[in-house]
Parts: sequence; C-alpha cells; structure tokens
Amino acid sequence: MKLIKQIRKSLGITQETLARRAGLKQEVIARLERDSYTNPRLLTVKRVLAAMGYEFHIETLPKNTPLTSIEKRAFKALGVKTVVSAGRHKKSFRAIL
Repeated sequence: MKLIKQIRKSLGITQETLARRAGLKQEVIARLERDSYTNPRLLTVKRVLAAMGYEFHIETLPKNTPLTSIEKRAFKALGVKTVVSAGRHKKSFRAIL
C-alpha cells in the first residue's frame, strides 16, 4: 500500500519504529508497504494508521455501487486500491484510507 509507505516516510520514521508504535513486527510493515500485497487485515491497517496519527473509516454501500470519478482520481493519485467484496451478507464495502 503506497499510502502507508508515503505517510511513514513523510513522518521520517523507520519501519521498525512504526512497527513498535503499532505493536507489530517490522516484517508486517514491510509486507503492507509492498504493492503486491493485496489483502491486509483491516485491524492491522487500522493499527498502523493509528500509530501514525490517522483514522480509519469504512463506508458501507449497496452492492455494486460504482466509484465516483472523484474517488477514482483520488485513489489513483494516492496509489490506493479499493477493497470490494460481495461477502457473506451480499453487501459491498470499500476501504478508504
């Protein structure tokens, strides 16, 4: 997730420092920052963002709700991937970091 790496670097902290603040191992931070890592646990993302002074919100939407053009541009600019899942209750959701 590019966003986590960008925030961490802008704060001038190492992966080790962030991991300690979030109560995680450095390897978890490294995995989260890799672009190829696509399914992080939401609680882990929340802990990492909180350790950097950010909040984490999830917006629930009706199934198959398309992203607005503004959301698409914002996500692209930030390098954030949205998470969409049919899930057990047939509802879609997206995580907006």
